[in-house]
Amino acid sequence: MQTYNRYGQVIEDEWWPSGQSNDINHNRQNTAYNQKVDSRTQKRRADEIKASKLSRILMYATIALALMLVFMQISRLAELAGQTKQIATLVTGIRELQNERNNLEVRLSMQQNINRVRDEAVYKLGMIQPEEGQIQVVSLNGYSAPAPMQTVDRTVGTE
Repeated sequence: MQTYNRYGQVIEDEWWPSGQSNDINHNRQNTAYNQKVDSRTQKRRADEIKASKLSRILMYATIALALMLVFMQISRLAELAGQTKQIATLVTGIRELQNERNNLEVRLSMQQNINRVRDEAVYKLGMIQPEEGQIQVVSLNGYSAPAPMQTVDRTVGTE
């Protein structure tokens, strides 16, 4: 006859003339088996607790890593925004300097205009055109260049 324990496993019973000695033997077997089962259960539970702790640690590490990555991304975006603002400021400065350069070029061309220089010399400063004998060409430091052709224009500022 086969008997099953509480876990559904078959326990082979020996036949005894009196059921009492069979029960004692059976109780001894069940006690040893239960101790094995209890130690296995305890080991399994300890393994489950270790796995649970490891799982929890990995979860916290993953969350910490995710938060660190989010923080790094936010700091990069903030740095990028600062650099964008700095670039915009520099572009504005470049435009202002280009406008100033253009204004200075216009003023320079106005100052270099020969008619304006002559008018300012004659009318503002009271200068007169030189006579023909008053113009002399001088070479400096032994550098001799061909003498430029200069003429005296008597149309403006003659007295």
